[in-house]
Amino acid sequence: MNTKFIELAGEFNREMPKYVVSRLSYGLNINKKCINGSNILILGLAYKKNIDDQRESPSIDIMELIRKEGGHIDYADPYIPQFKKMRAHDFQISSIDLSAKVLSKYDAVILCTDHDDFDYDLIIDNSKLVIDARGRYSTGKYRNQKLKNLIKS
Repeated sequence: MNTKFIELAGEFNREMPKYVVSRLSYGLNINKKCINGSNILILGLAYKKNIDDQRESPSIDIMELIRKEGGHIDYADPYIPQFKKMRAHDFQISSIDLSAKVLSKYDAVILCTDHDDFDYDLIIDNSKLVIDARGRYSTGKYRNQKLKNLIKS
């Protein structure tokens, strides 16, 4: 059995966090900012939507990359109220509640896990920059809208 496709899929998945952070850097640069010193909000820590399992989540790799670049990180996830310490990761942070006021404080928001509980209108309407790593703003009512604060990845 040829495992080349499985190996390629694994490599693609390992590289995706770097790509998302490169899109973040691009979006911040458009606004004359850099990752270093920026406040970044991660939406969703869970491995997939509507669950509470953070193991193997690309969100955590994205958080590590942002932290290495000097960015300040918070997260919102209705299924993971407290970051669960992992063997290689320990952020010692808790999930925040989303509101218009809270979202407006961040230089960028990265949609990593598209939980059904998130208010996507609230997010897009009150964020300075949204990096959509899940394609949520490419479907449904957002499909044909030009959103000036959206970077798709």
